[in-house]
Amino acid sequence: MAKRVSLLWRGRRALRVAARGTNVALEAPSVFARSLVFGVAEPSARDQYVQNVSARSAVIAWMSEEPGAGFVQYGETPELEHEQGDGRIGKRHAVTLFGLRPGSRYYYRVAGAQKTASFRTAPEGPGSGFTFAVVGDSGTGSKAQLAVAGLLERMEPDLILHTGDVVYPKGDDADYDPKFFAPYRRIIESVPIFPSLGNHDVDE
Repeated sequence: MAKRVSLLWRGRRALRVAARGTNVALEAPSVFARSLVFGVAEPSARDQYVQNVSARSAVIAWMSEEPGAGFVQYGETPELEHEQGDGRIGKRHAVTLFGLRPGSRYYYRVAGAQKTASFRTAPEGPGSGFTFAVVGDSGTGSKAQLAVAGLLERMEPDLILHTGDVVYPKGDDADYDPKFFAPYRRIIESVPIFPSLGNHDVDE
């Protein structure tokens, strides 16, 4: 397979993607202020990123340095008027945001993060369109991969499809930070990547 592939395509229909996972909505004056109930979420080792974006929901995921509770502040303005948590203690966090408006920009920040990021929900209805990029065989951590990551940032697609071989040589968990999360750090906080497994992702 070629080591670098990038395409931009324009679709003329609404994107509908089923979001996975569950979460617990916490009602409190500030779930951040009450985070000691579940443990304090530390600064993220694997920065905040967006997954499974649909017209009305999105998953915000990240990994913290120490076990803690996962909380997300979010809203349609940088003031982040809503808060939601996953109700679990751990280092890996995934909070599903429900009840979003189609085709809208949302801002968010996870507990412990200094930066506010944003994403756009999928459009809905007749005449809706979206753009997407396709990449594959990217997981080497090479200069070529960094160049493609920079190109993706400039293209600003609505979503990215990954055709497989996300990390080399055999999909080890330890390789995901240097060969996926670091190269795509800036784009995955705003653009969801939908991957498929390649042979190198499942090699023994």
